[in-house]
Amino acid sequence: MLSSTLGSEMLFCYVRTEYRLKVQGEQTLQAGATVTLGAKDPFIRYTGIQEAIMDSSCLLVEKFEDIKEVDKMTLPHHYTIH
Repeated sequence: MLSSTLGSEMLFCYVRTEYRLKVQGEQTLQAGATVTLGAKDPFIRYTGIQEAIMDSSCLLVEKFEDIKEVDKMTLPHHYTIH
């Protein structure tokens, strides 16, 4: 947060948000056959060995800049997202 003084009032302006997402990887799929149940006619699906999917993460950052007062509201006039 950004703070400033306007007269005798203290103003706080929201300037940044960070969103973080972490997805856990999956286990390897072993060779073999699986049976699909619940279908009208269950069937067998043969599978092979697949490599494990690694953990992954993502970071999204919002920045609010050039903050000015407009009609008694303090608003950002520049917005970026990374």
